[in-house]
Amino acid sequence: IKAVRNRCIDYLKSRSEKKEISFSVLVPEEMSEEKYLQSDNYPLGILLERELEHEIRMAIDKLPVECRCVFEKSRFEEKKYE
Repeated sequence: IKAVRNRCIDYLKSRSEKKEISFSVLVPEEMSEEKYLQSDNYPLGILLERELEHEIRMAIDKLPVECRCVFEKSRFEEKKYE
């Protein structure tokens, strides 16, 4: 029974081997990698944008309260540092 189990596991592992695909194969020739990642039509670009926004939010949240308040007002409310 153990031998059959192990052969099944080996078979499943061999089927699930991953192929490496070049990024250039996935992207149409007329689109550069930069445009591809910035485009709203591509899930990868959307995912990367969300991850970046999350990282930025975490960094802002680590700022001291007064500094964070000034930064948020200048950045998101278009107020000046005056």
